[in-house]
Amino acid sequence: MNDRVERVTVVRSDNRARLESAGWEHVLEAVIRQGGATLRELCSRDRSRRVATLRHVAMFLGRKLTGLTLVEIGAHLGGRDHTTVLYGVQRIEERLRSGDQVVTALVAEVERLLPATCPSEWAIEVVDGGEADPVMRVVYHREDGSRWAATIPMERLD
Repeated sequence: MNDRVERVTVVRSDNRARLESAGWEHVLEAVIRQGGATLRELCSRDRSRRVATLRHVAMFLGRKLTGLTLVEIGAHLGGRDHTTVLYGVQRIEERLRSGDQVVTALVAEVERLLPATCPSEWAIEVVDGGEADPVMRVVYHREDGSRWAATIPMERLD
């Protein structure tokens, strides 16, 4: 068997990588904890300034950090339409651009509360199994010492 391994290691331990890996549940939990709201309030039709602002921050960070679509975020927040989510995201972006200290502090604090879930090292290995089809193996090493891997079959394109 002619095994050949090519390994590329990318180290990402910066804050941005940690935030980008946050899940929707983590974003909601951080918004609820920082804003003093409940999940029921965020999913309700309550349009009070406090609840609406927290909901918009959840929409903004959900879009920015989780990779969920506008439709998915809306579904998680009481079945809201994607245009409502888009409005919430744009509203927070406007308030951040205008220097709104309350929203800037709220977003920063919620981001600080997000757990460090990003692996500190990612490795991509392409394994050529000779006669067998090659596979790509993605391995990441988390800061807690655990290792996770996914093996992805590769297909010939020509």
